[in-house]
Amino acid sequence: MQLVGPLSPVRVVSALRQCRGSRCSALIAMAATVGLSGAAGEARAYILDTGTPTGSSELVLSTAESFAAEFYISAGETVTNLAAWLEPSTGNGNSFEFEIFSNSPTFLGSRSPTEVYSVSATVTATSGTPGWNSAAASWAPQTSGDYWLAILETNTGTTLDVQSEASTSTGTAPALAFASTNTPGTRYAAFTTGIGLQVTAVPLPAAAWLLASGLGGLGLLRRRRLSA
Repeated sequence: MQLVGPLSPVRVVSALRQCRGSRCSALIAMAATVGLSGAAGEARAYILDTGTPTGSSELVLSTAESFAAEFYISAGETVTNLAAWLEPSTGNGNSFEFEIFSNSPTFLGSRSPTEVYSVSATVTATSGTPGWNSAAASWAPQTSGDYWLAILETNTGTTLDVQSEASTSTGTAPALAFASTNTPGTRYAAFTTGIGLQVTAVPLPAAAWLLASGLGGLGLLRRRRLSA
């Protein structure tokens, strides 16, 4: 079977269901190409974006303090970038850490919340000029649900200033809630002040679902033909 004209996942899957013999191999390769091209063109989007803080006060991020924001992510989405709005304060350290915690079984008040991902980031903002400091990430949850993004300072003697935001519902993808702790990594409590955090993710392309269903249908048809 030949495909003439523009290719699409739907057309390729339809062809997969009808192919016979050696022609299937060529169509499987074509389906992979369509699926991959769909993935490459998939737009990235914020699943957490609290916006640039406008508050006049600053919070101190140190080895004795940590802040977090809650967000929702679906299984199949992949986090590709994390960012925090902050600036250097004291010390010589120029790095901090992002950590993602599961909300299951519990995050707030837990002695040992479940950490599912972490990555180090470099402070690119300069003292007196806060800005977005980001790190590339690669994490996809096993299950859909609420998670928490926390920022921690891992260098002893170094502090970072985190600009506050009076509102906790700002940004294009507001946080579900905020939390803080004076024992980083444990016993976070609800926090009524917002901070600047962002999580960028790429959804699982529709082409991948179509490709998977097409290959599954192909396998079923071949089994039926062998048993006939």
